[in-house]
Amino acid sequence: MKPEQNSNNTLAFVAIAMVILIGYQVFVVDPAAKKRKAEVQQAETAQQAEPPQVTPPSLDGTADSVATAHQASPSATLPDPIAIETPSLQGSINLLGGRFDDLELKGYRQTIEPNSPLVRLFGDGNGTAPYFAAFGWTGIAGAPSETTIWQISGPNRTLTADTPVTLTHSAGGLSYERTITVDEQSMFTITDTVTNGTNQAVQLAPFGVIRRQNVPEQALGIAHEGFIGWLDGRLEDKKYKKIAKKGPFKQNSETGWLGLTDKYWMAALVPDQSKPFAAAYSEKNGIYTARYVSGLQTLAPGQSLSQTERLFAGAKDVGVIETYAESLDIPRFDLAVDWGMFWFFTKPFFHLLDFLANMTLSWGVAAPFGIAILLMTVLVKLVFFPLANQSYAAMSKMKKVQPQVDQLRTRYKGDFEKLNKEMMALYKREKINPMAGCLPIFIQIPVFFALYKVLFVSLEMRHAPFYGWVNDLSAPDPTSVFNLFGLLPYDPTVVPVIGGFLALGAWPLLMGCTMWLQQQMNPPAQDPVQRKIMAWLPVIFTFIMAPFAAGLVIYWTWSNVLSVAQQYWIMRKYQVDTPFDSFLKKLSGKSAKDA
Repeated sequence: MKPEQNSNNTLAFVAIAMVILIGYQVFVVDPAAKKRKAEVQQAETAQQAEPPQVTPPSLDGTADSVATAHQASPSATLPDPIAIETPSLQGSINLLGGRFDDLELKGYRQTIEPNSPLVRLFGDGNGTAPYFAAFGWTGIAGAPSETTIWQISGPNRTLTADTPVTLTHSAGGLSYERTITVDEQSMFTITDTVTNGTNQAVQLAPFGVIRRQNVPEQALGIAHEGFIGWLDGRLEDKKYKKIAKKGPFKQNSETGWLGLTDKYWMAALVPDQSKPFAAAYSEKNGIYTARYVSGLQTLAPGQSLSQTERLFAGAKDVGVIETYAESLDIPRFDLAVDWGMFWFFTKPFFHLLDFLANMTLSWGVAAPFGIAILLMTVLVKLVFFPLANQSYAAMSKMKKVQPQVDQLRTRYKGDFEKLNKEMMALYKREKINPMAGCLPIFIQIPVFFALYKVLFVSLEMRHAPFYGWVNDLSAPDPTSVFNLFGLLPYDPTVVPVIGGFLALGAWPLLMGCTMWLQQQMNPPAQDPVQRKIMAWLPVIFTFIMAPFAAGLVIYWTWSNVLSVAQQYWIMRKYQVDTPFDSFLKKLSGKSAKDA
């Protein structure tokens, strides 16, 4: 390979690889993520997965008394549900099974409209699409299950952060008392006490279950959605489709947690961490179940035992999640947020971004998260400033000797061996290393994808505004050049077949322009085909990035601007003409460096 092409070939390879990766994300992954499973008809019965054996203690031979999600309610009239009212949550607890089956998240709305409905975690508001969590006991007839009708003890019928509620149930000579508390965020604590009023010992085991229908379908999304948990000392994250295709997943664990997660929201069960438990993920008839059963416990006549479990139901706010992990000693609860394979970059970048957002918020800015993205980009540029200088210096030197390279190519046309020898001598004489610009590029690739991950999964960016026309950094730029940025009264994205390509907003166009400008400051590729590919890359990337989150496009545009400024300074240092110089020459007859 010709020496002067090494750097350009590397750039082309990296650029084309990014085109393929990002194009696959846009045209394959994202459409799949937007599809939703069609509702399935309710099954009269749907057996839950049998709990795996726990050793010790063993659950072998015990009968599972947990009822199915769709079992009809008893004919008896149910008491009114218990209301839930906290600074973060509102909803109710159904006395049928003590189910948490109605829950909305305060502070999070479904759209950016201020009066849009709150995000709903449990239920669907109509009681037709089950999504709920429940706790109970198994191993003995009459133990509380998902269809047990609980009674309220005491006058309090509203669960708040300051007022717990107590439920009671009796069957087979055993008395069950359940106290439910909730904090000001998203954690419920369920304390069950069982008293044996019989004259013989009994054995029973506590369980917790989350069931869900109509799950989002996301085959290869960048943010995991599906079953999740920390079991047996490792993260178990299984997609809904995988469990539905390959069957139940079962795992014994000494400590941990499990549940179902969406991009921003999660419902998770936290068993009593002092006792081993068996966990299972399963699907049947369109009902997805995450469930655990703790080991059997023996209760002597006249004695009582207590069991404490927790339910997290809310937004995956990183600060809240990490606080729970530490204060409640929940192992690796921070992994509820999908940091990705570059977690060692992603998580620190998030905390830096969050710190900068809080700092800018104290300044009183209107778009703290957007300003934080700009500030973080500057910090990333500062970290890589020496390496970037080395890269731009090498490219500037190569561009400066480009006329000599052209002369050599003309003189030794057809004699590639002689040409390579003369060019190697030229580079050695001018102290040019054609590969000097490659290392910074390769180092920054994981940084880019880590930032992409942060901007994609960060709850803080959801519905976060920026200045001008961008009112949601997690959504694409809402404008389009094809309706003159809103001047024409129609939506070009509704055009059949090609509508998705017409959502070409102002920020993607700015990004494409800055990418083109940065490309013009680099030495041209010698190979004609490669040169044509490089020339089209800004156009291709403009269309590829158009449907991406505006926050990512703003980051890329601002990064390009900083790179152009740094490269311009380096090129002026080496007295190499830039596109700005050429433009000024056309206007005034002299270059910027002569001014």
